[in-house]
Amino acid sequence: MLERGLVAPDPQVYAFVMGGFVNAGDGDKVVSLYEELKEKLGGGPILDGVVYGNLMKGYFLKGMEEEAMDCYAEVLGDDSKVKFDAVSYNMVLDALGRNGRLEDALQLFDRMCREHDPPRRITVNLGSFNVMVDAYCRAERFQDAIEVFGKMAEKRCAPDALSYNNLIDWLGKNELVGEAEGLYKEMGERAKAILLDESVVFSDEMKELLEGALEKDGRDGEMTKLYEDVEREKAEAAARAAEEKARAEALAKEEEERKKAEEMAKEEAAARASRAAIEAVLGRKREAEKDESVDKANVEEAQVVESSSDTIDAAGEQNEGCRFINGCQVANYRDSQRHLMGIIPNV
Repeated sequence: MLERGLVAPDPQVYAFVMGGFVNAGDGDKVVSLYEELKEKLGGGPILDGVVYGNLMKGYFLKGMEEEAMDCYAEVLGDDSKVKFDAVSYNMVLDALGRNGRLEDALQLFDRMCREHDPPRRITVNLGSFNVMVDAYCRAERFQDAIEVFGKMAEKRCAPDALSYNNLIDWLGKNELVGEAEGLYKEMGERAKAILLDESVVFSDEMKELLEGALEKDGRDGEMTKLYEDVEREKAEAAARAAEEKARAEALAKEEEERKKAEEMAKEEAAARASRAAIEAVLGRKREAEKDESVDKANVEEAQVVESSSDTIDAAGEQNEGCRFINGCQVANYRDSQRHLMGIIPNV
């Protein structure tokens, strides 16, 4: 199907198909699919690390351990440009753990933990711990498996039903009843915390596992009470959260109204200042217009007086002879006018 071009040369797609042939035990097909993908992508190295875990498993299936470890060293070497995330790392980790390379798996797991820097870079997840637990159990290092199981919380990982079932199954198969019962007991003690953790998807399978753990510890009647307590605490937590949210919203609204009031006060003050400035300008303009009007009136009055004076002078020049007015002798018309205006007194 892939050779006919019905599947795009996408490393994610090829990795999925390669995994199917790994499960079928067909190492030859796994390796040939990798070569096909490499050719379709131009013959250069494939920089998506998702394909290399299954490629290594293909080599191991073919009995080519040296080639598998050469591949591992190449793609995870210091100079490698291949990109790995938690999923692609886990696939390589699983290839090592399933094929007797526990020490290499431990070194890789330590590297993954060092590189883990959320949220910028995620290199460890719940699957990483499940793979390591499985690898330790395959090597019959059960105490180490229990220890790494207990370290999940350090990377903010919560065990799920698969995590518990896997480890308990390994312990049971190897007649480590005490350890298995201890894990059941721990699981029962953690039941409430697990139930309260909203990030944990508490499936029916997980509930059955918890019920079994409590029953084994002689506490089978506690499960109903546990569920009731958890529901009550969740309801109380939800009520507190709602109250805090309402309080925060009220404070936010109050702050918003305060800011609006401040803004309105600023706008009103600015408007008053603007009106005052406009009134001042208009007042100065009115004063200037008033002064200009007075000056104009004075000029016009002066012009009238000057015009009248000129008229008097002109008339006087035409009557240079002496006259008697009211018994007074005046030299000419100008003097007669002045006499009439009281400028020249009677003699």
